[in-house]
Amino acid sequence: MDQRPSPDTDGADGFGRTEDMEIREIELDWVMRNLPSLRKQATGHGFLQGMIVVAVMLGLAAHVGGYLLASAAVGEPVELLTELLRSLGAAPWTGGVLVVLVQIVPEAKRRSMARYLAATEAVLREQGRLDGEQEARR
Repeated sequence: MDQRPSPDTDGADGFGRTEDMEIREIELDWVMRNLPSLRKQATGHGFLQGMIVVAVMLGLAAHVGGYLLASAAVGEPVELLTELLRSLGAAPWTGGVLVVLVQIVPEAKRRSMARYLAATEAVLREQGRLDGEQEARR
């Protein structure tokens, strides 16, 4: 993507403008050049998936680091730190795995089925095999 034009800094929204301000021509040009990637970012789950990956990796690193520290720990304060690291590391990576299994995988399957059904209905409509009653039940 091209470099976004610099916004005014005194506005109310994230782009530095209030509702009553007009969009400048340079912003319109930038949006037109980057429209496909902007649409993908606005409708996709890329940010969510990226944050889940970061949480899983950091959590797993902390969890494993806690176990490695526990094997070398000799004193009480260090053992407490290792236990804290293991516990706090376990939560993000197990939570990330659960989100993937409960939300992301089923949502991807649902979108895949919706695309398949839309394509199938388009072919049936084109062939004239989908009547009005069947189309009304959609």
